[in-house]
Amino acid sequence: MKILSLNIHGFGDDMGPKGKYSRFRNIRSREQPDIVLLQETKCNEVNNSFIEFFWGKTDFEYVQKQKIGKSGGLLIIWDPNSFIVNQAIVKDYLLAIKGHWIGKDRETIVVNVYGPHNDEKKKMMWDCLENIMSYPNAAWVIGGDFNEVHNEEERQNCVFHDRRAAFFNDFIERTQLIEVPLIGKRFTRISDDGSKFSKLDRYLVSDLFLQLWEDISVVALERNLSDHCPIVLRNKNENFVPKPFKLFDVWLESEDVEPIINKYGVFDEELEAARTIALEWEKKADERILSDDERITWLEARNNWLKKDREKAKMLQQKARLKWASEGDDNTKFFHTSIIRRDDLKKAVDWFWENEEISLGCNASFLTLIPKVKCPTGLGDYRPISQIGSLYKIFAKLLANRLKKVISKLVGCEQSTFIEGRYIVDSILSANEVVEDLKVQKVRSLIFKVVSQKRSIA
Repeated sequence: MKILSLNIHGFGDDMGPKGKYSRFRNIRSREQPDIVLLQETKCNEVNNSFIEFFWGKTDFEYVQKQKIGKSGGLLIIWDPNSFIVNQAIVKDYLLAIKGHWIGKDRETIVVNVYGPHNDEKKKMMWDCLENIMSYPNAAWVIGGDFNEVHNEEERQNCVFHDRRAAFFNDFIERTQLIEVPLIGKRFTRISDDGSKFSKLDRYLVSDLFLQLWEDISVVALERNLSDHCPIVLRNKNENFVPKPFKLFDVWLESEDVEPIINKYGVFDEELEAARTIALEWEKKADERILSDDERITWLEARNNWLKKDREKAKMLQQKARLKWASEGDDNTKFFHTSIIRRDDLKKAVDWFWENEEISLGCNASFLTLIPKVKCPTGLGDYRPISQIGSLYKIFAKLLANRLKKVISKLVGCEQSTFIEGRYIVDSILSANEVVEDLKVQKVRSLIFKVVSQKRSIA
């Protein structure tokens, strides 16, 4: 399964080798997507000849939504050998197809979105999406240019509208959609002058879609067709059997392998040098406004750094035989959905109540990688942790919540801490009042304090 999404910002008129038609055909030939979602086509109508030239082969089907005025326009192209469509849905600002994947029984609805700029129209689009998501037992994937962000971190040198972001976040919360984290890039849209950055393109999927395709990731490709990066949603099943030769796959991407092998020993030094140069330019961009030439140099330095970092990541991935690059962890909902299903968790809790014991299998642990930054670009941006005992915590929380209702009746009134409704200052006030009363009555007395396990009892 592979879905490619791109705000192409108009096809243009250049049909030559440097035009958008040929460049997109090269991307499609290289990525081999099953479904393509295009936004802002700026076309009134397309025909089979147009799609065939654009798609690069004759096996295709498509559905379109025409532009409004001089902007807009949506297009979905798919390979009928991979995805069979039985219905198309056309609404304002979105285009959808309903069908099923070859070899999969679950009905799937793929939505292509191009978000409007107006606040009210945005809210109307969220409401429209929520309404059409009433199809029962369907797996949903919504991709495209949402023209909206979650928070300020997803914009740089751009105006952030908290009201629009609130509408967007409320829509995701109500529909219980899950965003698949983006790997490799922090932003998907960069202005032509390289001064403004935003993450506007993304994929939102339902829990049923994750059950249908468990091993999924979103990767941003190089930006060479418009001001947006193409983003690819894909499932990636790899064989992680140890390789018999110490030859990294990334070396084979070079036309001349020998110089790559010879310089492998100094690869880390080259990566660090590229990183240092890119960070120096970023620091300058924060301190002052760069000229056009300086901005171009900065972007080239950053691209060089990202390229070398990706090469390093591929080497580490192959060497360690870990699937850290195929999955991300941008939010806990995606993380827990990928690890354990709600039904499985319910069965585990029911078994615990019935048998009054915890299975030994619950003690199994596994290694995972948690991002330290919003959009990780390399292995250094992850923190490895060993996940163990999550079910223990769930069971303990359930027991604690039940025990909390009766604990005050089981523990004597002398205990003034760690019980809801009782406060540690009560003991201090009581002790002060007793001492003052003894002083007033001039009664001879002995006061002592017992310390046990770092807890004092007056």
